[in-house]
Amino acid sequence: MYSSLSSELSMSFSWWRNFDYIFLFISLLMVYFSTRLTRVKIMKYLFWLSWGTLFFVILNEKTDLFQFSEYITYLAAIALSLLHLLNLKHCK
Repeated sequence: MYSSLSSELSMSFSWWRNFDYIFLFISLLMVYFSTRLTRVKIMKYLFWLSWGTLFFVILNEKTDLFQFSEYITYLAAIALSLLHLLNLKHCK
């Protein structure tokens, strides 16, 4: 009984580990399309900077090359979200 429960938990855990890559791919597409449509030039650079930071931090989390605080991940994700909201305001 315990071995089947353990294998079920490990399968669900492995699925969640790959969820970061799905999120990175979807956010890459959203940043790409947002930078194509925005009129504010500095916003294009900020979009790519925040996505690049998020990409680096998530990959670093998987490989454990450097020790970073998890707050950097939150800051990059919040910055990306705020940039999308600001871009909506400027695109109208």
